[in-house]
Amino acid sequence: MSGAWADVRGLALAVGQRTLSVFLDVCKRFDAQRSFDIAAALAFTSILALVPLLVVMFGAMSLFPAFQAWQGDIEYFIFHNFVPAMGEQVQGYLVEFTAKARELRTIGIGFLVVTVLSMLATIETTFNVIWGVRRQRPYAVRFLVYWAILTLGPVLIGIGLVATSALVSLPLLRDTVDTELATSHLLTWLPLLATTTAFVLCYKLIPHCPVRFRHAVIGGIAAALAFEAAKHLFAIYVTQFPTQQAVYGAFATLPIFLLWVYLSWVIVLVGAQLTHSLAVAPGPRKVPRDDWRASDLYCAFRLLRQLHLAQHRGTAVGNDELRRLEPLLDHAQMEDLLHRLEDASWITQDSRFHWMLLRDLDDLTLGDLARIAPPDDSVLRAPAAALAAEDQRLQALLVEQAAQSTTVFGRRLTSLLADPPAADNSQQEQPLRRVR
Repeated sequence: MSGAWADVRGLALAVGQRTLSVFLDVCKRFDAQRSFDIAAALAFTSILALVPLLVVMFGAMSLFPAFQAWQGDIEYFIFHNFVPAMGEQVQGYLVEFTAKARELRTIGIGFLVVTVLSMLATIETTFNVIWGVRRQRPYAVRFLVYWAILTLGPVLIGIGLVATSALVSLPLLRDTVDTELATSHLLTWLPLLATTTAFVLCYKLIPHCPVRFRHAVIGGIAAALAFEAAKHLFAIYVTQFPTQQAVYGAFATLPIFLLWVYLSWVIVLVGAQLTHSLAVAPGPRKVPRDDWRASDLYCAFRLLRQLHLAQHRGTAVGNDELRRLEPLLDHAQMEDLLHRLEDASWITQDSRFHWMLLRDLDDLTLGDLARIAPPDDSVLRAPAAALAAEDQRLQALLVEQAAQSTTVFGRRLTSLLADPPAADNSQQEQPLRRVR
């Protein structure tokens, strides 16, 4: 019994440490990438593209005759579940603007489509920055992804509404349960399900790199729960503390809606950062921080070794396989050094985002690697643990280099700054005689 309790405590401790590590990594990256400023920029872009987005989305829905009858219900569902407290006013304005925008001619409709595509391109670029992606999708693939996003969103909501109505209208349920009660319960959970599905699909499909489905699910669920909580808290703020109405009067809808769009983007970016951090956040360190094997030089050396072995096998290595092959290395450190080596044109990624060597290691030296990943003095405190043969050779060279550096850089500055000895006067006068 005590052994099982110890296992449970150990598991709980490991989960707690992992959760804390991911949380700290999310906070650090969110601040380093100035995500609050990015959320403000995305909110401004979204407001400009909102009416064109609705025109394109409902225009795409018109291609599905089965959902045309549900357009009013879909509009009501979106605005009353995703725009808290002021959904009716915002819906009235936007539906009116959308109706006017539909009357535009071909050039105007084309401009609206370009506006929507520009907003989606900005979102994709933001997600790629979070995931550290350097490459963009081909334009044809980007257009297909954007079109899927524009059409799948309202279609999924329409499918949910149709399925809800069909389910509660079944004879078995209609005869045994209260139809109105069942419909209300299903519609209560439908917004959370729709939001979670949308977040999961965004975190899985928008970044131009492989994203584990379980990480996208965790990030999507967290973002959806945060969105639902923020929606209820924001509704309480608007109804119980009507500061905006008192200041802006009839124009209060605009700043309140802007604030809600901004908060929504903050939640989206936090969920994206969480999804990314689940893959790269440092776990429990296998080696102490002051160990030489925690240095950038050692990490880069081990990464190059794995890529060198893969090259001899005629294959490339993905991020997940590198983490499995090198369990001692820190995940965030690995990601940083892979990008450094990529910037130096030592390595590159193939179409599957697997890493491979670009340079022949016979043409590169340890000094070249040290310029990319500078060593530190932690090798002087190297442990006496059993090391692989290549690690022993690297350690011996680093110890030798550190000893020479200690000798050279151990010179006192006074010996370098001392005045030179006075020169002989006869040697100083000799050039003068030649001049005369």
